[in-house]
This record gives sequence, C-alpha cells and structure tokens, in this order.
Amino acid sequence: MQQLESAAEQYIENPNYEEFVSFIQENAPKRVYQEWYPFIDSFGDNPSNENLIEGSIQRVKELVRFNGSIPMIGASGAIFGILFAFGFLFPNTELFLLFPPIPIKAKYLVTFYGLYELYAGIQNAPGDNVAHYAHLGGMLIAFILLKIWQKNNTRFY
Repeated sequence: MQQLESAAEQYIENPNYEEFVSFIQENAPKRVYQEWYPFIDSFGDNPSNENLIEGSIQRVKELVRFNGSIPMIGASGAIFGILFAFGFLFPNTELFLLFPPIPIKAKYLVTFYGLYELYAGIQNAPGDNVAHYAHLGGMLIAFILLKIWQKNNTRFY
C-alpha cells in the first residue's frame, strides 16, 4: 500500500498521459482499466486539457482508496496461536535457535516473541506491513481456548 501511495503522490505532483497510463496498467484491475478506455483515449487525444488532467488525478486517488479498502487475509494469527499453545503446554521444552545458537525454554521464547509483537504494534513504524495485533489476537484466542479446554478435561492432548 505504501508503494501505491508513493506512486500516486508522484503522479499527482506531475500528471501527464504517459504516467497515467503506466500507473493504471500497474495498479488497476484489468476490469477497471477496460472501463476507463474511453477516458484514457480522450486524455491521450488531448493531454493538456485541465479537466482531463483533474479527472486522471481523481481516478488515481480513487484507485488508492479502492486498494486501501481491500481486506487482508493471513494465517499468521493462527500460527501465533499454535506457538502460544506449544509454550503453554510444554513450557520447559528446550528449543535450540539458529541465531543465536543457544537453547531456550519455550515459555521464554513465546513470552519474548509476544512482548516483541506488542512493542512492534505500539511502535507502528512506517512501512511495517505486519499485522502485529493479529498475532497477539491469535495468542489471546489460544489462551482462551486452552483455558476452556482445561476446564472440561484434565488432559486434552
């Protein structure tokens, strides 16, 4: 999304026909590109027309808004839930990390990783496209499920 916004800003600063066509080809779905053929043709025929330049800027902004509203789907929250469940069920299991090459207990690794995700989510660094709160949500859901399952059974694995 950051790359799209940056490309849109560059276009808005210097709008012209060639850049508009390039932007649309790279960032618009094929269906949208085909729907805009009449506009693209008229803009190509008269690239200095102020109304067409303004129309191209509005279409670029519309594409940025459209792409910003597309929901993201991923499995990282579920993976963090599994990670938490492992650390919760087998806290003293030693894991050997690749970097640094030292053994660490699962409970410490999971705790550190969860704290790092909290820190990264609060920091909200520009260009960081990671859903840190989704990771924490996966850990929270895993904790809730483990507590519910522990209540119903003394041993569920």
